[in-house]
Amino acid sequence: MRIRRISPSIRKILTVSMAMAMAMAISGGCTNDDPAPVTGFTPYSITLTAHNTTVEEVTLALAEYIHGVDDTGRGLPADWVVAGGDQLEAEEGPEHATLKLPGGTRLVEVCNHEYAAQAMSFGGHHAVALPCEIAVTQEGSDVNVVLLNPEAIFTLFFQDVPAEYAEDMGGLAATVRQELEDLVILALADFDVDIRREDVGTRYDLAQAAELSQMGYAMTADMDIPAEYLGSDDDKAAFKALFVETMLETLTHEGMDEVGSTVEGLTVDDWRSARKIALGLPGGVGVVEMCSPTYAAAAMSTGPVHAPALPCQIAIWVEGDTLRIDALDPQYIFGVFFADAPAEMMEEMGGLVKAVQDDMMLVIEATKAALAPIED
Repeated sequence: MRIRRISPSIRKILTVSMAMAMAMAISGGCTNDDPAPVTGFTPYSITLTAHNTTVEEVTLALAEYIHGVDDTGRGLPADWVVAGGDQLEAEEGPEHATLKLPGGTRLVEVCNHEYAAQAMSFGGHHAVALPCEIAVTQEGSDVNVVLLNPEAIFTLFFQDVPAEYAEDMGGLAATVRQELEDLVILALADFDVDIRREDVGTRYDLAQAAELSQMGYAMTADMDIPAEYLGSDDDKAAFKALFVETMLETLTHEGMDEVGSTVEGLTVDDWRSARKIALGLPGGVGVVEMCSPTYAAAAMSTGPVHAPALPCQIAIWVEGDTLRIDALDPQYIFGVFFADAPAEMMEEMGGLVKAVQDDMMLVIEATKAALAPIED
């Protein structure tokens, strides 16, 4: 097992030259004809505020529009879909594919196969940064729709993209953000809204962006595929599917009568998968989304704008004779995406974040142990 941990100096300045290169990626590149300066990024953006409505009404409208409208009909290169929408039961509407968070917040996770395929072409480890997340949060009689800023995601999680592709990836980030914002605005056209497109959360400048882009963001716990599954690519894929199935069984999933992980030694007993399936991404990658209401409520107490940083994600895929397993490191996520929380709250949350990290690894190791070959 290998765990990549972040440095405690998460906000110290490294080199400006690296930051300038990253800024070029964020902006999609600059030419003499387009010298617009780039000052950094924030983790989140509020697309709009809908007045005199509820989270349920806005979530339903978003889910139905994204699920029901083919975006290629309005000139986009590929259709946006609700993540998990293809796994709905016959009687379920697309809102059932959205995730519920403590306090009434909902997450609408969306995918675009063409953009996901481009992102995943650089390696399965990028899966922990997908899919795109849209949070719907209540504020009095108003509802805010908050994006996990694609420009931040591409900067932080695709730092290993070859230099010759960096400009294209930066342009892709800007395109994804624009399309998601337009998607939300179109879906809520019948609501009373103020369109904001407002960056929120901690703003990272160029030097900070360079440092963050060099830090490890995943905990890695790879597993050798057992000999009996090495006969063909289909056999290896079958083992990956068995691993995912076993993990989901140990976690249970949201919506079951009895919910809570069966793994011994967890710090809380309410861990579960947010879905009854793993989300599928290009390249044969599966993403399991773990959630504990106890820890999710604590995270949300720092402010609803942080909702798109949840839930915890584990990416699983086959690479050669190895089952690759990467878990998004909660210490990295909390340090970067929750940095605008009050300092005293950040200090209090330190133990919680470590507990989440330990629990995620415990679930992974329990799944590996259940499938490890039995020694004679």
